[in-house]
Amino acid sequence: MEENFQFALNTLKMRNKLVFIFGIGAWLFIAACKDNTEGSKLTDFVKDAGNRLTQKAEVSGNKVVSQFVPDKPEEGKGSDVYRFIITVQSSPEKTTDSILYFFNYKSAGYFRMVTGTDTLHPVLSERMANGREDLHQFTVLFDRSGITGTSDSLEIIFLGNKLFADSLFFRYALTDIKNATKTLYGYE
Repeated sequence: MEENFQFALNTLKMRNKLVFIFGIGAWLFIAACKDNTEGSKLTDFVKDAGNRLTQKAEVSGNKVVSQFVPDKPEEGKGSDVYRFIITVQSSPEKTTDSILYFFNYKSAGYFRMVTGTDTLHPVLSERMANGREDLHQFTVLFDRSGITGTSDSLEIIFLGNKLFADSLFFRYALTDIKNATKTLYGYE
């Protein structure tokens, strides 16, 4: 009988040690996963309304968000592209097969960037897969070397399409764009 009692007591002590060790391990795992990466810093910076890098619009019941996302330039050299994330939240009843086809395969023709006297087509317009039919997110890149004139702003134009007839304009001040790169990376 005493052997059974001693065995039960040892088992209980071992279980308590394991619970303690797993508890410490879980705490360390959670602390290690805290998002202090450069990516989270960039995301927070872009979403901060004071930096004027995120703009929102609503047209025909669809919410559209445009975000300028600074690329990390090579030291001593500016970034080669302007990168934007365009998100369209469509109402589920308006999302048809033809709209999904348009957003999946034909979207590159519907984005433009205007600065000064230059109108640029994107060098890349790619829909990011997210598994949702009502949320369409695009990465749109414009080549900076295609800009010949000077201007103090640039506009992203999302041309009218199958989801909404009117074109959307998102205007960004070049000083805000330069400040973003300088603040995040220390140089333009």
